Amino acid sequence: MALLWTTNANACSDLDGNGAVDIADFLILVNDFGKTMDCSHAQEFSLVIQNQFANAVWDTSRNAAGVLTITITEKPTTPIDPPEPPVEPPVTDNSPEGDRQALMDLYNATNKDYWSRFGTNTYWGSDEPLSRWRGVSLNESGRVDSIYLHGGSRLIKYLPESIGNLTHLKHLYLRSTDTLVGPIPESMGNLTRLEYLELDGRFKGAIPATLGNLQSLKDLRLYGEFIGPIPESFSNLTQLEKLALRGNLTGSIPTSLGNLVTLTSLGLYDGNLTGPIPESIGNLSRLEYLGLSQNNLSGSIPTSLGNLSQLEYLELMNNNLSGSIPTSLGNLSKLKGLYLSRNSLSGPIPSTLGNLQNISELWLDNNQLSGSVPESLANLKSVESVYLSGNPNLCWPASQNLQNWVLYITYEDIAKLGSCP
Repeated sequence: MALLWTTNANACSDLDGNGAVDIADFLILVNDFGKTMDCSHAQEFSLVIQNQFANAVWDTSRNAAGVLTITITEKPTTPIDPPEPPVEPPVTDNSPEGDRQALMDLYNATNKDYWSRFGTNTYWGSDEPLSRWRGVSLNESGRVDSIYLHGGSRLIKYLPESIGNLTHLKHLYLRSTDTLVGPIPESMGNLTRLEYLELDGRFKGAIPATLGNLQSLKDLRLYGEFIGPIPESFSNLTQLEKLALRGNLTGSIPTSLGNLVTLTSLGLYDGNLTGPIPESIGNLSRLEYLGLSQNNLSGSIPTSLGNLSQLEYLELMNNNLSGSIPTSLGNLSKLKGLYLSRNSLSGPIPSTLGNLQNISELWLDNNQLSGSVPESLANLKSVESVYLSGNPNLCWPASQNLQNWVLYITYEDIAKLGSCP
């Protein structure tokens, strides 16, 4: 903006006595945009105006008639960003107050009326020490290291993002099967001390890849209504001993799971997993339980599963598996349960299954198996249930050993098989 005054400055030259006709002299002539004032107020008025336009450029010029023109122009200013609002310091690993706030957030994410199931003194949501809150344990430093809430089906509604601030947690068990919805927070990837994690609810969305940061985990169990694949980052969980995932998981089983050689139990069930069973699963030499039932897995059963010398239970039911039953399964001398029902397996029952001396349940029904039931099955003295029906081309031979064997089986459907010609 420019302010312009024009006046005959000769009327009062050098009025302030500084030896020059300058702006101060002009100001003596002008007050309040045009009023004349006496010279005695020159200095005072000069200061007032100059203070008013402190952020200004003053310029003077005089023409041939002696008319002085003074222009006051505002200096261009560099915009100054407004100060940033104060930022709350992030909750750090050394903040017991952060532990309390995270638990308060979790409490606020519950159906508060449902706490009455535990009685009157749960202390959740109170000012009492966290050590008194039901299901909460502290370590020697006073930090939360364990939460165990089995609140039935309706206790917890969702998991707050701040749960990721409980960085001293080693054990987290939360179960609320009917009401625990929403995603698993990405922030849970901050819980790098966690050794045991079980979440049971109706979780939506994908399993966050950040859980692959939890390299101290030994036991991971997630039950929900997930959508999306098994994160490849799970291959980082090299101390994992038990992995159970149940939900609508899609995609294939990552081959990299075969690197988790400390696993003793692997359950990926009730989902929509597709593709073959990776051969790399045969690397899991400590595996005692393998459950892949209730998916859409296809292809053949890998022969490498015969390397799982510690395996006690193999569950592959309700998939789209095809091809023959590998003879290598007869190497699983510790096997107690073999469940291959409701697939599209074909060919004969391998005689090597007669080597499974510890087996108590043999379920091969509802496939496309053919030929004669091998007489070697009569060696299975510990078996309690055998299901072979639903294989139209499978027949029962005229074998006295098999006839005697059947007498000691508690549950069987062998009578539904036709006799071999």
